[in-house]
Amino acid sequence: MSLKYHNTASWLWLLGLLGLCGLHRIYLNKKVTGVLWLLTFGLYGLGQVYDMFVLKGMVSESNTKFLTKVKYSSPIFFNYAPTLIQGGSTLPREELVKCEYCDTDKSRGKGCTTCGAG
Repeated sequence: MSLKYHNTASWLWLLGLLGLCGLHRIYLNKKVTGVLWLLTFGLYGLGQVYDMFVLKGMVSESNTKFLTKVKYSSPIFFNYAPTLIQGGSTLPREELVKCEYCDTDKSRGKGCTTCGAG
C-alpha cells in the first residue's frame, strides 16, 4: 500500500472505455469491487459512469487510509509526507508561519523568500 495519484487512477478509469473496467478500483485497493467491475464491465457501464464522478474522493480516501496507517507506525514519516490529500507544501504544518510583512507562508525561524524579511 502506498500513496495513490489521481492521474494514474484517471488513466486506469479511461481503460474502462476499452473494456478493462475496474483497474482503477484495484489500484485504489478496492480489489473485490475491482474484480466485480472487470467481470461485469463496470456493472454494465453504470458503475463506471458513477466512478467518473467519485474518483477524486476515492483517491483521497485511499491516501487517508494509507497516511493514517503510516502515522501509527512511523510518526516522523507522517509529519513529512506529501500532502496529496489537501495539496500544498510538503513541510509540516506546524513549521509554517505567516510573514508579518507580505502575509505569505514561510518556514518558522527562516527568512521570507518573497520579501526577504527575517
